[in-house]
Amino acid sequence: MPEIDWEALRLKEPKPRPKELVGDELERVEAEVLPHWHDLIRFAARYGCRLSELFFSLDDLDVADINNARVRLRDRKGGDDHVIPLLPEDAAMLSARLGRARAARLETVWYRERRLPGPAGKVILKALKPSGAAIAMRRAMKRSGLKDAKGLRGIHDLRHHSGMQILRETGNLRLAQRLLGHADIKSTMVYAHAIEDDVKAGLAALSRNSPGATTERCDKDEVEQPSKGGRTAAS
Repeated sequence: MPEIDWEALRLKEPKPRPKELVGDELERVEAEVLPHWHDLIRFAARYGCRLSELFFSLDDLDVADINNARVRLRDRKGGDDHVIPLLPEDAAMLSARLGRARAARLETVWYRERRLPGPAGKVILKALKPSGAAIAMRRAMKRSGLKDAKGLRGIHDLRHHSGMQILRETGNLRLAQRLLGHADIKSTMVYAHAIEDDVKAGLAALSRNSPGATTERCDKDEVEQPSKGGRTAAS
């Protein structure tokens, strides 16, 4: 009897549906963290970076021209580098942070200010860490109620939010793939499927709100109308 390859027959678990923030939900998340996390959270929500990618090297940030700024993300999940263009307002924010980070000899543009005790009250910068960002976002999702309401668990959900948003705004799957840096567009398809599910849900809601509209129209079409000669017209 031939040996059965059970591994090949095992069904893959479906990927979870990407979730996104709507209305004031991003502001609700920000309200549950200290202000020094705000810029990082907004950046992650816009550009869809993974947690490790957010802490890019200072040398990989090119903001010399804020109208043509970009950042190179290295050591990625797929192993390849990924370059993303930056909007001018984000480039300006990062440029200011870059200058202060270099002056303080930090390795990241994400930091918090700490005022030293004493009459001078000197302010120093302390670098933020990926582990701190992960903890802060997990707590924020729980405290904001979004964990229980929508299953949002942490900072990776901001990547899902970014992918969903650009696909909704543009309808272009390739752009979403480009932003998220997916090597295979199959990875991006999960976002398209999620939006398709939303469309189906919307259509179902319309159907519930006007249950007789489609049926009534079909019934009218099926009724044979008498012709001028008294005979019924053929359909």
